[in-house]
Amino acid sequence: MARIHERGNGQTRSCSKRLPKVHATGFKIYISSDFVLSSVNTVNIETIVDFRKLQFFGQLSRLASKYLAKSIFVNRLTSFYNGDIRQSGFITDAYRILSKYNLTDFLETYVTSGDFPTKCSWKLTLQTHDLKRKKQEQMDNVVNNENADYLHNVLNIETTSRLWNICKRKLAIADICRTLNRTVAMCVSRKFLSPCAKCQTLCVDIVEHLLTL
Repeated sequence: MARIHERGNGQTRSCSKRLPKVHATGFKIYISSDFVLSSVNTVNIETIVDFRKLQFFGQLSRLASKYLAKSIFVNRLTSFYNGDIRQSGFITDAYRILSKYNLTDFLETYVTSGDFPTKCSWKLTLQTHDLKRKKQEQMDNVVNNENADYLHNVLNIETTSRLWNICKRKLAIADICRTLNRTVAMCVSRKFLSPCAKCQTLCVDIVEHLLTL
């Protein structure tokens, strides 16, 4: 048990290193989360966890029957399909996630025939149904008829913000690019700000702003 616990902690540290450091972008707390995630070309942690769980589900499905883990997996899956309402844990959670991303057909095929996609095929399927769909959803939440003309020149669903890419190549204008990115972020996050009735300034905390006037 201790060995599993240690491995789990190491895996967590490894995953955390791969996650983008969003705070390094310099965005304020009131900036739209969808814009921040889109600008660094990633998704929220819930989607990443779903992706990892479904990857693990695929590993168990392809595992050879000689392993104890596969026997436990098949036994729990059988109990789930037999309507064991007392069951909770990974199988129930995996079914919920598969339903969430419309991937239950793969499970039905596995239960009836024992066939499951290869590792590469399953990963590609998850990237299409899970990650890419979520990235597109984030982009749609940010882009609208008012800002579409200029925002498509900033955000790209396939990579990080074009302004961040310019920062990497042209360090001399990096500060300008950061300022522009923050300005665009504020423009698309206006619904989270409150206008001051006296000076028309957009404020995060209208009370604090009025006290400083």
